Amino acid sequence: MCPAAAELGCAQNADGTLKDASEIEWQDNPDNDQPTSTPASSSKPALAPIFDRAKPLGKIAGSRRPPSPRRSARATRPSARITDPDNAVGTTATAVKRKSAGVAPSARKVLRLETVSGTSTDSDNETEPASEAEGADSTEASVIDLREYEKYKAHADVDHAAKHAKISREDHTADLNTVYKRVKVHAHPVTGVPEDGAICLVCIKKHLPYSDHFLKGGVSSLRKHIARQVFHKDHYEVYEAGCVELGIPMNEAAIPPKRQGPGCVPPSA
Repeated sequence: MCPAAAELGCAQNADGTLKDASEIEWQDNPDNDQPTSTPASSSKPALAPIFDRAKPLGKIAGSRRPPSPRRSARATRPSARITDPDNAVGTTATAVKRKSAGVAPSARKVLRLETVSGTSTDSDNETEPASEAEGADSTEASVIDLREYEKYKAHADVDHAAKHAKISREDHTADLNTVYKRVKVHAHPVTGVPEDGAICLVCIKKHLPYSDHFLKGGVSSLRKHIARQVFHKDHYEVYEAGCVELGIPMNEAAIPPKRQGPGCVPPSA
């Protein structure tokens, strides 16, 4: 059979039309097991190298092909948790694993020993006198520091007490007590009306009238009464003697201008 007929088949003409049954060559052999038709060409079309070495797809028509399991040649053996009836090994291992997970690992401490050249006897002999001298120096320095501290503390306490000492009103007017006597609710000899003021002891000793020896002014007025030298020449002498005797500083407002000097308190005090 020609190649053209083999390609078209025995039932087709050269132009592609079908042959009539009388024109077809029929073969019918019941003892023949092989087909009478010409086998198709065994040659395969050439494929690209990438498809020739490609592995089978893992996903075909929307379904994932399960990977083939790897099988080992080793014989399988049941674990200790399965073979132990009480499961003691599994429980112990789990407890140890949980405990180790909760406890932080302790840091390692590396101790480095430093050696000094020379024998131990020489090093002991050299270090002992130095340590004793250092101890004596430190003790002496601490004693000196303590003494200096106590001295400065005493001075500071005195300065603090003098600075923060509260002076009462009586201390500011203590110099007036040498000449005056403070009285309250003192009845006026004529009207009988009670009055508060100060009685001048010098004037009442001279038997001066009530208007002269009873003063109702303030501290400044009382001191000016002492400083007057026109009508009260002996007031200052009494005032000065009393302040010297009691150790009270005199106020400048009570001192006559001709007798003012150091050792007195300014009028503002």
